Amino acid sequence: MKHLFILYLTSLVILITGCKRDNNHSNNDSPVKDYQKISGQTMGTTYNISVDSSQVFLSKKQIDSILIDINLSLSTYIDSSTISKCNSPEKYGETITLLENGKYKTFDRITLSRDDHFIKNYEKAKQIFLESNGHFDPTVMPLVNYWGFGYEPKKAISKIDTQKVQEMLTYTGMEKLEFRTGDETMVLIKPEKAQLDFSAIAKGYAVDYLSDFLSAQGLQNYMVEIGGEVMTRGRNRQNQNWKIGLSTPKEYSAIDDFSSILDITEKAIASSGNYRIYYKVGQKKYGHEINPRTGYPEMNELLGVSVVAPNCIEADAIATACMIMGYEESRAYIEDYMQLEACFFTSNKDGEIIQSFSSGFEQFILKE
Repeated sequence: MKHLFILYLTSLVILITGCKRDNNHSNNDSPVKDYQKISGQTMGTTYNISVDSSQVFLSKKQIDSILIDINLSLSTYIDSSTISKCNSPEKYGETITLLENGKYKTFDRITLSRDDHFIKNYEKAKQIFLESNGHFDPTVMPLVNYWGFGYEPKKAISKIDTQKVQEMLTYTGMEKLEFRTGDETMVLIKPEKAQLDFSAIAKGYAVDYLSDFLSAQGLQNYMVEIGGEVMTRGRNRQNQNWKIGLSTPKEYSAIDDFSSILDITEKAIASSGNYRIYYKVGQKKYGHEINPRTGYPEMNELLGVSVVAPNCIEADAIATACMIMGYEESRAYIEDYMQLEACFFTSNKDGEIIQSFSSGFEQFILKE
């Protein structure tokens, strides 16, 4: 549930990577000639893959079939997807009554065929939910729909029903769910009306999955990008580290308005921000990042954040969590993890954008 501001543009990346030689590889500077580019549509956005295909040639059909399979598991826009079935207990589940804290409560129990894509996303989401003290929470789906940013018809809220928001909070929270997996089936038990949404983690997962697929084919040099979520391996066509443009988080900024050019390889990077996906009611601005603790859109001093991590699924989810935490808390969170780095965008009282970094992020910034 976010708008990303890492941009991969094939021509720009080639232009950028040609402007600086990597001195660490001065004895191996001949460009790789056979680079293949595959692009398409997926998950409501675009994907781009650039790969050294000198030994293995990929077909677009292979890539598309993988992405279709992932969508059939994780897309809330596909009625027959696994996650949509989890969100439709009236069709695919049953109602049960359980004793909780001395009171009987109604739950939904959904039993489905085992789905490894769903399981991996659920388990990673639960892990980051716990590590982030609940700032990342895929059960905010009903609230996201209520505020007009979900898969239901989008509309601005003209009058807030505070009682309804409070009611939704009673069944929000991954700690309220129980998930069991077996060799052939999986069972989800959740509060009645609770829903899941993995859109803030699924693109990162798909990037990692495609990266693992390419590595399994014996490919060592490639870049995978879906909707701004990026994973790189090895070297680019110019036999240098991959260069990723980090665009300025302004509402009307041009696509080539980069705040920094990052020199990244063997890493993933993902971003989140509120600066474009929002609406106004009077003078009040409502962004699409919903705080799972308050039930309201979170609009703090943090305009956007980009997270570098060993894998894209974590970078994706943690970037969302940071937007809910705000600047100070998210910076402290990033500093607590050795393998995470981040770039933060905030604004001062005059509306000027300020860019700041975690302690190790500047190593990725390409110096002029």
